[in-house]
Amino acid sequence: MKVWNLVFITVGLMITLHLFGFPIGITGDVLDVVGITFNNSGGAPEIANVTASDSKLYNLLFKDTGDTKGILIALGLGLGAVIVGLLTRAKPENLILIPVILILVAFISSYIALLSYVISQGNAWMTTIVTLVFLPIIVGFIIALAEFFRGTD
Repeated sequence: MKVWNLVFITVGLMITLHLFGFPIGITGDVLDVVGITFNNSGGAPEIANVTASDSKLYNLLFKDTGDTKGILIALGLGLGAVIVGLLTRAKPENLILIPVILILVAFISSYIALLSYVISQGNAWMTTIVTLVFLPIIVGFIIALAEFFRGTD
């Protein structure tokens, strides 16, 4: 399976589990970086707001530093990535895909949080079902990342 397929599967699964009300760790914070915020008052969470201009990333680059400095920071990071790519002779898309590994880390932390929650419920069959769903996706994600960075994807 390709890396991008697994990225969409894992992010979709994390959002779905969060909307169902499962305590799955850092997903709310991860989604807030891109501007998706949840309303957690009462029962199950609901998507409250989806705006890029109110995300943590936008605030870090533009609101906290000013528009001109934010653009200069973004250009400086892009130029730095190009220079690192030229020095290491890596393909530019490999450097862009390195943050995809963070999605795997977020998914594994969601799996651990969900597994802890299911174990606390005291039903062994629920733990087995969660493991049967999550573990193959995690192993496939790791194999897909290895294939991608080796160039055999």
